[in-house]
Amino acid sequence: MKVINRHNAALTVLCTIAYIFACCPLFGMTGNIFAPVIWGIIIGAVISACAVELKKIPVAGYSQIIFITFWIIFALFKEFAVQLEAGFADRWIQYFYFDKFLVVGSVGLGSTLYICFIRLLSKKTNISEYSGYFRYSGVAFIIFYTFLLVYSFVLIRIGPGEYPIRLIPFYTIKNYIQHYSVDPYETLMNVFGNFFYFTPLGYILCRKVYGKKLSFRVCFIFVFPIFAFSCLELSQYLFQNGYCEFDDISMNTVGFWLGALLCPLTNILARKISRNRCLTFWN
Repeated sequence: MKVINRHNAALTVLCTIAYIFACCPLFGMTGNIFAPVIWGIIIGAVISACAVELKKIPVAGYSQIIFITFWIIFALFKEFAVQLEAGFADRWIQYFYFDKFLVVGSVGLGSTLYICFIRLLSKKTNISEYSGYFRYSGVAFIIFYTFLLVYSFVLIRIGPGEYPIRLIPFYTIKNYIQHYSVDPYETLMNVFGNFFYFTPLGYILCRKVYGKKLSFRVCFIFVFPIFAFSCLELSQYLFQNGYCEFDDISMNTVGFWLGALLCPLTNILARKISRNRCLTFWN
């Protein structure tokens, strides 16, 4: 038993190192959104493929926990060092910007997607191994997603000032489109960010209410995001640390609905691929 534990520990270390170092060259692709994401997904899938080949599927899951935690701690220490050098002139200098979040997230996404499809395609599955992976990767995702939200809505909030309410539909989206030729990278980051921030939340909450009555599910999925994101935007106006915009509410809500829609669609896909052996895509 001790030999097995040591073997698992060694594989976990190797898998974690692979995850960490996979991100380093991708971090250098600043200004490019799609290439690092695609490569991140491919690399994450390759790492999971190695774990599957070695019949150590859960190792890829708890390696993700260490991997995500490492980058968060590294980002915080690096941020502190940068702030110290600048004399704490700014609240957050954005050393660990959204492009790096995309890289880290895409590696984890690639790893998880590979495990999901292998589970659906494989006729002989070790249920405990797959459930173990999903349990650990779920913890890793919660850590990552929580830090992303804290980073986005707390740490890099612009300083206090006068920020009016903007309730004109498409005002912000129009500005993004006009600004695209000047800075396409920043424009895409803001647009994709607003649309997809809460897509994972929509997916997760849809799964949570899956067994409830249809009327409750429909009401919750449609009403909750409108109420929650309106409160979020209103808080930015009340604390004067950001613009309260109709377009942000609408984009966040649509992104949430997209996640909620993906839940039943991916489950249908899972049943078709697995020929009804698996009822859900994830888990």
